[in-house]
Amino acid sequence: MSGESLLWQGESQKGGGAKANVGGSFMKFFAVFWLSFAIFWTVSAAVTGGVFGLFGVPFILIGIFLLMGNGGKKYYAITDRRVLTLTKKRLDSEYLNKISSINFIEGKNNIGSVTYGTNAMEYVRNSNGSHYRQVRGGLYCVFDPQEVYRILNDAVYQAMNNE
Repeated sequence: MSGESLLWQGESQKGGGAKANVGGSFMKFFAVFWLSFAIFWTVSAAVTGGVFGLFGVPFILIGIFLLMGNGGKKYYAITDRRVLTLTKKRLDSEYLNKISSINFIEGKNNIGSVTYGTNAMEYVRNSNGSHYRQVRGGLYCVFDPQEVYRILNDAVYQAMNNE
């Protein structure tokens, strides 16, 4: 935006471990399980003869895709006004003066995540009923999350004091 200054920019990294990408370890476990079973089934079906072994090939490919990830790289920026997240098809923006809490998690190889909560609420309906929850965002699997946390925290502080 006009007059906006870039304070930090980065992109999601690999190799941060489960702490950096919450849920990532479950997905890897599931992918290994899926791929192992698909290979076992395909080999067993192929040994018994016939073309049934071919039916397992798509499931093996799905397992490999799950294990390798979907290549969903994200690009992040912190300006003096907003936090920006860019993916292949979407640009999200959160104004700094709406951020109410900031946390960071450091994983392996100095890669981690910086998460934040806003003072906005969203309505959620699920099988447990309906409720409101705090809108949250984050910069996931970034290099040097402690420094990113410091930059974001300082920017939020400045934004709050300049209102």
